[in-house]
Amino acid sequence: MTAHFLTDIAKLTQCARCKGWIYEGHLYGFLRRVEPMRLNFADEMKVRFEGRKVFGTVRIGDEFQLNYRTAWHIARDEEDSFALVAHDCRFPTYFEPEPLYSTPTPKEPNF
Repeated sequence: MTAHFLTDIAKLTQCARCKGWIYEGHLYGFLRRVEPMRLNFADEMKVRFEGRKVFGTVRIGDEFQLNYRTAWHIARDEEDSFALVAHDCRFPTYFEPEPLYSTPTPKEPNF
C-alpha cells in the first residue's frame, strides 16, 4: 500500500492529447506531467502569477524525481535542482528536448 505513495523516476514521453514532449512521473501517488524546459527565476515567477504549478527536480544519477517546489526551495537556489512548470496542452513542446541531467565525460589528462 505504501509503495503507491512513493515518488518514481520521471520519464520523457509524449502527451496523449497534444503530442508535445513532457516528463511524466508519480509524486506521492499522483501522476504529474511537466514541461521539459528549465525555468529561470523570472519565468518561474511569471508562471506562478499565472496560477500554474511549479515542480522541482531531485537528481538521481542521470535521472530525476519530481518534488513540490516551495519558497524554501526558491530561496535555497540549489544548482542541482531545476524548476519545471506543469504541462499545459495549450503550450506544447514539439521538439525533443535535451536531457536535464547528463554524466560529464571524463577529461583526458594533458601530459
